[in-house]
Amino acid sequence: TLTYPMSASDGSFDDTVEDIVAIIDTSDLEAGDHTIFVESQDANGNWGSPSAVFLNVIFPDYGASLSPDSDSQQADPGQVVTYTLQIDNYGANTDTYTITLESTWEATAPTSIGPIASGDSATFDVSVTIPLSATNGESDTATVQIQSQADQSVTDSATLETTANFYSLSVSPEQGSQYGLPGTDVIYSLQVTNLGNLADTYD
Repeated sequence: TLTYPMSASDGSFDDTVEDIVAIIDTSDLEAGDHTIFVESQDANGNWGSPSAVFLNVIFPDYGASLSPDSDSQQADPGQVVTYTLQIDNYGANTDTYTITLESTWEATAPTSIGPIASGDSATFDVSVTIPLSATNGESDTATVQIQSQADQSVTDSATLETTANFYSLSVSPEQGSQYGLPGTDVIYSLQVTNLGNLADTYD
């Protein structure tokens, strides 16, 4: 049985009669009627009789979510970076969604997607082109928004950060230790990995 803790609405259980509150996660409940049993225990550990509270879970006529909320990638200037986003229709009705895209750099996305049936999902791609003039480390944040065509109050958005990155490296291991006799050589072997997109030389 899934149980939820309850707390006193005034912050402490110190009276013979208390108003109590609890938060119940209904995201995994099916639509329809559900019964919630409430039971309390006194300071001596004795349980009282359970009471029943009824909960009716309903789906909104229209609802959608866009995921992921945010994402980031990096690449050379001139390259095209592609992000894949997903729309989940959690409304009770089939719906089609308008897609708007705002970006300083050149970016493309479909203008709409659907129809998507209730409970189903669909994916679409957003492509961002890093300009040839971008400097190393320069970035752009694109905002993607979806809006229900049936109910314009239903919206969601995601942010995509694209960075121009020519040069990057890592050295491993990050640390090491050895021992030896006085006068002998101790040798450490390190590995440099070029994580950038261009050939490089390191000091």
